[in-house]
Amino acid sequence: MKKKTCQLKGKYNSFTFGMVFFLLALIVNSKVNGQTKIDMRSADTTLKVTQKKTPSTDPTVKTVSVSTQQYPITISKKNGEEQVVHDEAYWNKELERINLHIKAIDAKIESINADPAKKSKAENDGWFDDMSKTKSSLIQDRENALKELEKFKQ
Repeated sequence: MKKKTCQLKGKYNSFTFGMVFFLLALIVNSKVNGQTKIDMRSADTTLKVTQKKTPSTDPTVKTVSVSTQQYPITISKKNGEEQVVHDEAYWNKELERINLHIKAIDAKIESINADPAKKSKAENDGWFDDMSKTKSSLIQDRENALKELEKFKQ
């Protein structure tokens, strides 16, 4: 018994059907994902932006006021993280975190000094020097946080 096969002849070959299938899949995918294309040729490019304080009577001119002293400032720390607003609550929380870290270093130094074996090992490893550098860095961070907090009280 012979197997029946379907062969396409003439202008309808597998390449044409492959291209049609590919284009249909592309169209369906773009509809499913909700992609839309923006035609930049139709975008309004006549808009003018100025930094004047007085409103303009020209309808195509929009006034924008830019101030570098406005608070709160929103900053994104790392890619993928949520944005952080540097307002008064943020700086209070940062100050609290720094103070807790300094207290933890002091408590650890006290506990290391209480045990002679740990103290000699820490001295040999340079642990006390590292903690001193970390603590001085935290004190500097605390001073910066206090300066930022002062800006909100003005």
